Amino acid sequence: MARFKPSDFKNKSAQTAIRDSKTRVVVAGQIIDRETTPKLYVLKKAQENLQAKGLLQSSTTPSMSEQGCAEMILSSIGCSISTEGPDYSLLQTETDQEGLDNPDMLDQKDFDKIKNEYITLNEDYDDEDPIFQPDDDVPLLKKQQTQSIKSVSKPSTTAIVVSIVGSSMLSKSKKTIKYFKQ
Repeated sequence: MARFKPSDFKNKSAQTAIRDSKTRVVVAGQIIDRETTPKLYVLKKAQENLQAKGLLQSSTTPSMSEQGCAEMILSSIGCSISTEGPDYSLLQTETDQEGLDNPDMLDQKDFDKIKNEYITLNEDYDDEDPIFQPDDDVPLLKKQQTQSIKSVSKPSTTAIVVSIVGSSMLSKSKKTIKYFKQ
């Protein structure tokens, strides 16, 4: 780390150099500014930790992108991101044809035998029952949250890995993933 004289603190460029030197860190062979790229800092710390434990090869390129680093970390701990759509089911890959009887489940043939019965609400409820009162409208904040969740098409691998690493490796709690224990 560079040494500064007291007279240098009046100089604006020296002040900038001091601020920059506090936020820049060398992690996994790469200089990272923790303020401008906090996700990359967390990912590189996780990469460095996994390399120290021998779970990750140290021959990875130091200038790897956040996305590439996140995928490499997931791969090294035995995780992967599925590219299957939301309709995917493991039943499509199942080859075992043996069935097990479950008394709590109806077979399609038994289900087809069930017929709907028409009943009126007046038979079971009186006029003061809350079932006849309209529900409150969904709060605006909840509607906005629902819309934002629906608009997200694919979660960011980087965000997922940063969340996993940040909650286990960098937290002070004792609950950590075994790959990131210090």
